[in-house]
Amino acid sequence: MVDLHYDPSSLCGPVDMHVVRFLEKYRGNNLDPSYLLHISRWHGGIPGKQYFDAEDGKTYRLGRLLTLVDEESELEPPFRPSWAFPNRDIRVDWSVLTLIDQEGPSCRHLFGGEELLPFAALYWGTRHPDGMSLTDGNVNLLGFLYERKEQRPRVVVWLALEAQQDYWRWEKALEACGWDKEEPVPYKDFTVPVAPNFDIFLTLLRAEP
Repeated sequence: MVDLHYDPSSLCGPVDMHVVRFLEKYRGNNLDPSYLLHISRWHGGIPGKQYFDAEDGKTYRLGRLLTLVDEESELEPPFRPSWAFPNRDIRVDWSVLTLIDQEGPSCRHLFGGEELLPFAALYWGTRHPDGMSLTDGNVNLLGFLYERKEQRPRVVVWLALEAQQDYWRWEKALEACGWDKEEPVPYKDFTVPVAPNFDIFLTLLRAEP
């Protein structure tokens, strides 16, 4: 198993298998086994090896793995207050389920339904994603792109700000025509290929830019 030198204090306790089963039903097939094995040991962690190159020629920086919990999960103490929702644990803010289910520009309408599933949050310049809202289109995300059920999902960067801007354009166009039709944001226009599968992605991560 690839060790990315995670900060032990950043880990988020056990994976909630109820959330895993929900996501698998949502996806229509099982989550990638290598990903589940990795996150079972380093759930929600911040890795020491953070940098990777994508096919657009840019270097990106991984901030944190997203969690597999929800508001009903039994989270290990101590309680970690969310800065956006004071009565909620911030580990729920970092959840894959929150990213596809909560209201906000970075949520379901930008993830292309079942084909794109987020699993990590990236730095925005020098800013770590822990200090930013993941649902507001301010943080680029790593996601699994499911194209064929018989194949493992590819790893891609999802460009949140660009997708949000296109959503605003689409929303204005709908308003101008009387809101008489509904078209999804073309999410594939905002994905950057990184690796053909999760195992290869892990080998791309390094400690320096």
